[in-house]
Amino acid sequence: MMTKNIPARNKNIASKSDAASDAASRDGAASDAESKVTLLMPFIKYASKNKQIILQSAKEFGTPQYLLDERLLLENVASLKSEFKRQIPKSRIFYAFKSNDLPYIIRLLKDNGINADVSCMFEMQLALRYGFKDVIYTAPYKSDDEILLALQNNVVLNIDNDVEFTKVALACQKHNLDAKISFRIRNACKPWKKFGMELGSFVNLAKKAMKNPRMSWTGVHFHSSWNNDSITYEDNLKIITDCLKDNFTQKELSQLRFIDIGGGLMPFESVNIDENFIMPSSIKEFAKNIGTAVKTNIHDKLNINPEIWLEPGRMICSTSTMILLKVDSIKDDESITDGAINMLGDSIFEEEYFPVMNISRPSLKLNKGKINGPLCDPSDHWGEWYFGDMLKEGDIVAVQNQGAYTFSTAWRWQRPIPRYVSFKDDKLTVVKLEENLEERYSGCRF
Repeated sequence: MMTKNIPARNKNIASKSDAASDAASRDGAASDAESKVTLLMPFIKYASKNKQIILQSAKEFGTPQYLLDERLLLENVASLKSEFKRQIPKSRIFYAFKSNDLPYIIRLLKDNGINADVSCMFEMQLALRYGFKDVIYTAPYKSDDEILLALQNNVVLNIDNDVEFTKVALACQKHNLDAKISFRIRNACKPWKKFGMELGSFVNLAKKAMKNPRMSWTGVHFHSSWNNDSITYEDNLKIITDCLKDNFTQKELSQLRFIDIGGGLMPFESVNIDENFIMPSSIKEFAKNIGTAVKTNIHDKLNINPEIWLEPGRMICSTSTMILLKVDSIKDDESITDGAINMLGDSIFEEEYFPVMNISRPSLKLNKGKINGPLCDPSDHWGEWYFGDMLKEGDIVAVQNQGAYTFSTAWRWQRPIPRYVSFKDDKLTVVKLEENLEERYSGCRF
């Protein structure tokens, strides 16, 4: 039962399930394993329901492939928009391009009213090519060329540190351009020094920005990754509110256009497998709790009503894509497939899991059998447990919930980046071709 996009860094569930099976006679062990499998049933039923279109895609376009469920992607978007609008009428969603920068997905999200959260030159160029009206650029480093492109295109620059602030101020002066800026405040609940600034630095730079006629201070931002509930957001909103109240006048605060609470919301349809096997909160609960925190802090204490921006990536795209593999051969109880973990961008499948299914012959039965990839690398495997009948040569395997931080982070090692296929109802469309030799070595001197 492989997973991706989950924060757990514990021993793998295959080992846990194995231990649970071996020790089934111990009190509660069998029931614990059974409860874990029960939590995965929505994914298994979803894959079974879509069996025909999945197998059709594998037959028509080959394996390995990424397979996007277009409707599921947009259902995730609709759920986010409706729940947050209900709780925070002035909320706006900015999609984190880094989670999956497939142009087809970007265009779908743009057409459905989503804004752009970018973190590098390519992502910013992609957002501008598609004509996103509102773009925010957040990264701990921004080159002079990136800053200039942002200034030329009215992109909000989310200032990360005092050096970057100076670079933006100089660029405004040199090129006679105006800057829309926000400030990334270091997450008080997870103080990674790499990202953002301390509250004192923020106050100092915000005061400088207000004195610079070329700079427009429009917002504040924080980000915290891998959240299964709203507590971190609530705590950060309170800390930022207290800072704003203590250091800025009502007139100064009135110019704030937005407060950006970042991303890090775990997919509301996924299973977070940590040592306690916790299910994440629902999107409805997220929105309600964050809405209450916004009202209590921003509205009531500061007497302002800025837009609330959020930057979900995983929650939008994780559940919408699966990876399809074909079993090439069987060695004892281990199989070799044609798809490698270079498709993922990280060799963490020994620690993180989501359901793997024999989509050729699906069932609710859980089988033990290691599923390997084709790389000359012992870590290239997809798991030790899968749902469905016992694997045979030629079977198609579906690895679910692989839409976030897979395609966008895929390795170039040994195997090409495979094609990406999208389906809507019974229509299949290739939205990215498999990498070829010329593309792989583009720019190389032979």
